[in-house]
Amino acid sequence: MIIKTMIELTPSSLQAHSQQLMDKSPEDIIRWALEQSDAVIASTSFSRDSALMLHLISQVAPSIPVVWVDHGYNLPNAYMVAEELMQQLPLAFYVFNPLCSAERRNALMGGIPAIGSEHFERFVDEVKLEPFNRAIAQLKPLIWINGMRKEETDFRKNLD
Repeated sequence: MIIKTMIELTPSSLQAHSQQLMDKSPEDIIRWALEQSDAVIASTSFSRDSALMLHLISQVAPSIPVVWVDHGYNLPNAYMVAEELMQQLPLAFYVFNPLCSAERRNALMGGIPAIGSEHFERFVDEVKLEPFNRAIAQLKPLIWINGMRKEETDFRKNLD
């Protein structure tokens, strides 16, 4: 397979791409990403707004890999919704789990550690970063499509 790589990823080019795409529809942004490279992935957390993005991808680019880092701490209803969406949408889902089970981690850390506690950094690394880094190493994307809501955090409010 020949991978097309036309996109330049530097701080200044990212600013230019952001400006170019600012008023585009989500579908147009997905198409733009596919025009830039064959090495495109999407990710989902199966949060409340995930179904919309997954539906858009299924309509525009159903062959791109969709990564879900299942950290093991979702509520039962979230797993039911995730399973239903994975069955209904014609997408290539790749599920990555932490190397340590949630029950084992709970026993060792006394449950989910509070932000700022001695185990919090290790917890985040184990349940989010390590599995996602493994997905990146396996799938080797040049472009990552992810839905983010600006109102979720103060940091995101300042992003384009």
